[in-house]
Amino acid sequence: MVDQELAQRAVLEALEGKIEALRGVGGLSRPVTLQLYFWDDLQEKHPKVFRAATTEDIALAISTVEKESEGHYKLLSIKPALADRDVLRVAQIEENGRILDISNLYWKVQYKEKPIISTVSNGAQVFWLTPREIYSTTANQKRAFALRPHGVQHRLLGWFAEHAGFTKSDDLAQELKTTRRTVATEVAKLKQKADKAFGVDNFIESSHGEGYRLVPRIKIKVEKDTP
Repeated sequence: MVDQELAQRAVLEALEGKIEALRGVGGLSRPVTLQLYFWDDLQEKHPKVFRAATTEDIALAISTVEKESEGHYKLLSIKPALADRDVLRVAQIEENGRILDISNLYWKVQYKEKPIISTVSNGAQVFWLTPREIYSTTANQKRAFALRPHGVQHRLLGWFAEHAGFTKSDDLAQELKTTRRTVATEVAKLKQKADKAFGVDNFIESSHGEGYRLVPRIKIKVEKDTP
């Protein structure tokens, strides 16, 4: 058995890496099929996570990522056909006198971009928060800036996505397990990044004695395929 939470993170990391490579060459105009190789994409990069894995463990991790992606990913198949047999294990098995190695197994996963609505009926501007960036799309043009996964900036945006009103600096610092100074510094950095990437000068609003909030016309939606 493997730690499923770690396995799912590794699977998602591998898939996202393939997606970013395709995005860089404009290869996401329609659904694409990704090949997730057990050895190259998982075992070599995360040997401790997958050292005792079975194909059932990996299939469960991929299926969970698929389920939580809300349509982003779809598991198509597992290759070779022997991979779905209960007896197949990571190291090797004997079948018909031959030694079969699981390291050659791979899964086919379909990826498609979600339709993105950048504005809603009340005129608010919508941004999407993923594990590694925040982005918006207008007239089919994507604008984004990168975030460190689970970093203070990412957690700040996640907080603002769920809380519409002002949050005091002390409360924010406590919720994010950091300091008031760090909150102020990272909010300022986020405002600069939003201005540069989106042309949004007034992204996060501050008020003396009340703290910080997302400007009311700005809406952030968190993509559910985060691990």
